[in-house]
Amino acid sequence: MLGTIIDRTYEDTAALLSYLSERNEVSLLRTVDDTFRKTLVLSAASLFEQQISEAIQSYCARKSSSDACVIALIRNKAVKRQYATYFDWDNASAGPFFTLLGDDIGQNLKKESKIDPLKSSLEAFLELGSMRNRLVHQNFAGYVFDSTNKEVYALYQRASVFVDKVLQALA
Repeated sequence: MLGTIIDRTYEDTAALLSYLSERNEVSLLRTVDDTFRKTLVLSAASLFEQQISEAIQSYCARKSSSDACVIALIRNKAVKRQYATYFDWDNASAGPFFTLLGDDIGQNLKKESKIDPLKSSLEAFLELGSMRNRLVHQNFAGYVFDSTNKEVYALYQRASVFVDKVLQALA
């Protein structure tokens, strides 16, 4: 059994692409392949955003003993519609995120992210986030990128290591 909704969606779509290929449905195959590649980028990046945002909120709830005022402040000013500012997507940098997490957690993650496997994972995470931004802000329907579905899925898998590390650090 595959783990996340991204894993299951990837396997389901791979089966559909195989089915279309076996039946020589070239036009449909190309359409599904292109659409799924874009959907996979958006889905993976959205999953990561949700996971990291929830981890930040949970961390703050624990540290504040679930103080309603602190939780509302964090949710409304630090999390809600702020995820895009956590990372410097254009320059492939997690520096702003590490700074937000402070001298202890942030600096530790920064240090660990300078060596593999976390370094490679962070690079994949930032690439996926950058791809997501280009898709959303540069004409989704007409946007074309070179990565295959397998390559995008591999990026997701590598990026998951960084996200898991962040979730562990905030747990």
